[in-house]
Amino acid sequence: MFEKNNVQNNFKKQMKELEKELIQKEKLESGAFTNPYYKGRFYGYTDLDTKREFLGKVKTIVFSPTVITIVAILIIALSVSWSNTSNNMIKAYESGNYTKAIEYCDKILSKNPNDFNALAYKGSSLAYLENYEEAIINLKKAEKIDFDTSLYFEIGYTDYELQNYNEAITYLNKAIALDNRYLDAYIFKAYSLVALEMYEEADKCADEIMTFYRDNAYAYNIKGLTNTYRENYEQGIENFEKAIEFYDEPDGSRFEVAYINKAWALYNQQSYEECIEYCNGIKTSFVNCYDFPYYLGDCYSILGEHEKAISAYEEARKLSPKDSTILSRIAFEYYYLEKYDKSSEYVNKSLSLNEEDYEATILTDMLIEASKPENERIVNFVKENYLYLDKVVDFDQKSATFLEKQEITLLDIYNFLESVRLKDDNFTFFIFDEYYDMMLEEDLNNKLEYKTLSDNIQYIKIDSFTIGIDEQFKSVLKKLPNPQEQTLVIDLRDNPGGLATTANRMLDFLLPECVISSMVDRTGEIFSYDSDKNLISFKHIYIFVNEESASSSELLTLALKTYLDNVTVIGRPTLGKGVSQKAFESKKNKYMIFLVDAYWNVNEISVSNQKIQPDIKIKGNELSHYTDAMEKHLLGK
Repeated sequence: MFEKNNVQNNFKKQMKELEKELIQKEKLESGAFTNPYYKGRFYGYTDLDTKREFLGKVKTIVFSPTVITIVAILIIALSVSWSNTSNNMIKAYESGNYTKAIEYCDKILSKNPNDFNALAYKGSSLAYLENYEEAIINLKKAEKIDFDTSLYFEIGYTDYELQNYNEAITYLNKAIALDNRYLDAYIFKAYSLVALEMYEEADKCADEIMTFYRDNAYAYNIKGLTNTYRENYEQGIENFEKAIEFYDEPDGSRFEVAYINKAWALYNQQSYEECIEYCNGIKTSFVNCYDFPYYLGDCYSILGEHEKAISAYEEARKLSPKDSTILSRIAFEYYYLEKYDKSSEYVNKSLSLNEEDYEATILTDMLIEASKPENERIVNFVKENYLYLDKVVDFDQKSATFLEKQEITLLDIYNFLESVRLKDDNFTFFIFDEYYDMMLEEDLNNKLEYKTLSDNIQYIKIDSFTIGIDEQFKSVLKKLPNPQEQTLVIDLRDNPGGLATTANRMLDFLLPECVISSMVDRTGEIFSYDSDKNLISFKHIYIFVNEESASSSELLTLALKTYLDNVTVIGRPTLGKGVSQKAFESKKNKYMIFLVDAYWNVNEISVSNQKIQPDIKIKGNELSHYTDAMEKHLLGK
């Protein structure tokens, strides 16, 4: 009956509301400089370019038995003026001039408030103008006069836009009862069920579509949505690819929404490098779609590639200049590059479009803190985060002395930190000058080492857990044929740790659904990392450790040992670092403060008081010493 597009706008509005409610207090581990308030964007688009013809409403309703008498009277009574107004209403509607169509509808309704066509056209026109509240009032009035399949569908669709999903399903079912092959009704019923998280019922809708329309692109899109929401990412991607394959329009157009949804599934799967490759490869086919550069920005941001993220977001901004969230994302990238003036500029642009923009509001407070004198910022950083603050003697006095300095040197910062650091706290420290440069260089060039040791034995050496190592790790694992028949070796010798976020993401690839680890700060607040049900299983996993394996190395080892029954640890007792650190960085002055801010545990097991004891102890530290012990263990099985 009526054509509708851009259904995804409803989801975007919905998730913007949820963003305001779901304030996450994420902890940045060991210098993770990505946006702590970052939200995975809500995709799973349900837009479609289907046309619902008006079905000659005059014919289908005028000749219905329930109104034949009224029609006869109207034919006699209506003037030429009324006829012209009715024709003009239809012409304005069909030409897309919905505001004008409403004016003609109102003229007719002023003379006959119960004119079915005027109510139906007005309701549809209002829906096109996204005034769904007024639209549903007029459509419901029309329903009291008469009904047909198209009207039921239009009411169901408008209820869907109003997020009245149960009501939408009721009316869409009425449309299906009158026409059991009504494709649009099945589609939007399924989308309503998805919104209600009734995924099995949504799948049934898709299956019903398939009984009438085999290999239907929209049915595959629905199954892609339900699988992705249930974290069945591979199946979700497969269904989106089928939706793309079987989309067949006379004009040769592509199923843009399915392409977007594939990017959404890759992103939620944490396949960031793959998502980047995919979006870069497809965006030229959809030059007016801002979603692909937006996803690129999101992925680059998570990988810590802030300049690339800004470039991608700017590309998205050109296509969607009124989106305040894009501006706030750009502002965050400039913030992490310590370009505070540019960050502030984009925050103001974001708030000028939407004064309630969540991320811009959060960043405003962060920029206020960034504008304070450096010594004040350092004092606040220690006061808010140091795990052992309550044990520091005369902290206020030491802070006051530090704050009195008009200008501070690296030596001043070092002396202040040493004055408040507990003597037995070996994990709070200060890196500056050439050591800072060396650390950045190591992080930038850090690559895992991968090789095949022998048939069905795959070896991965990880020197530290920096940004991007998890992506490299996942890329290697996904390329392995039949991993369940392979033995995996993870070499963590001399690995001092790094980002807990990176280690937890790596664990997510290997573990079933569980709470991987928990961070507990000095107030007792707990932040947990979770694993979904998707995992890559191996026949056996060996982990190589020594006394220099610490922090995130221990976290990864302990979690694998705790949650899997096919893990063997070879080497010597680990360092026993059961705490995490938060970082304060100055790119301008080339230094970084690492401050102990929380305890971590795996299933309430901590390594702070007990190091990880290997299952097989060895004395040597050469790789051959470890592989020899592994081979003996393999032969002994």
